[in-house]
Amino acid sequence: MRNISSKHFKNQNDHYSNVVAIGLMLDRVYTMCYRSYFSKDYIDKNSSKKFKDEYDTMPNCTSYLTYLGNKAIGSIRSCVYNPETQLSIPIMEVFEEELKNSVGLNNVIIEANKFVIDPSFQMSGGITALFWVYRNIIDSSLENKAKYLVAAVKPKNIEFYKMLYFEQASQIKAYPHLKFKTLLMICTNLSSFCEKIYSKTASFPTVSTSN
Repeated sequence: MRNISSKHFKNQNDHYSNVVAIGLMLDRVYTMCYRSYFSKDYIDKNSSKKFKDEYDTMPNCTSYLTYLGNKAIGSIRSCVYNPETQLSIPIMEVFEEELKNSVGLNNVIIEANKFVIDPSFQMSGGITALFWVYRNIIDSSLENKAKYLVAAVKPKNIEFYKMLYFEQASQIKAYPHLKFKTLLMICTNLSSFCEKIYSKTASFPTVSTSN
């Protein structure tokens, strides 16, 4: 398990951390996505109680888990479009023409999707939890040298993405496998995006240790 970022609180047992989800941790991702989407009627009930799609096994897609202490409280997936490999990303099923017209397909683009907070934590995590989950996208963007970030966003969440320097780039359309409609938002200012996330996830005091 690769720990990609973490921040401690005054209580050493109560801290956020982000990890790449591999192996059995992926089942936790799929289960959390199912619970989150089903609780809001975004998907139909299924017997496996997991939400997966064909991109989960693609080599250009990586899922992450965010923990508070020992509890997994959120997840997000990064899907990378690289013009050298041209592996598709989910958003291209709906907004490929808008992407071509807005930023083109000649640079590395990262789509952030399957962004969820566990239902058991949604009332207590607040916006801090959202920023911590989204911090995983910084790691992915740096690792892949991305030029643009994109997301299919529900209209009610537009203001949150504007805080992260995303701009609307389409009209509302349906999104694969989900009942809700979305619109394309694009971030072209990754420096400001990173600064905003870091400012919201580094505002708690670190643990001090003494000999």
